[in-house]
Order: sequence, then structure tokens, then C-alpha cells
Amino acid sequence: MKLMAMRFGEDDENIRILLDLAGVHATDAALDLLTQLYPYWEPPVKTRFFLEELLGPADRPRSQ
Repeated sequence: MKLMAMRFGEDDENIRILLDLAGVHATDAALDLLTQLYPYWEPPVKTRFFLEELLGPADRPRSQ
């Protein structure tokens, strides 16, 4: 949920901690987790940008 409603500069550290605790160390893994938890919602673009900055580029293409 934190990733879906993230605010740059306010949630960054919390997200880093939560991803580490969940064992998520790749952008694709984080996006897969979001898809499992929110199957009918597309993650915000800012979330993908944040994840790519933190964990590296995703292997899967961006949605249109």
C-alpha cells in the first residue's frame, strides 16, 4: 500500500525498509508484488520511477 500512495521525500526510507524486510531487491519483483496485491490497479508512474531509481531498471516494458 505504501508504494501505491507514496510521496517523494516523505516515504522513501519507509519503502526501502519495507522492501528489504520483504526480501524484494528488484524492480520487477516489487511490481509483481503490487500486481498480486492490487490486480485491478496499475501502479502510478511515480512508483515505477522510484523503484527503478532504488532497485535498478525493470525488465518488463511499461504499460501504455
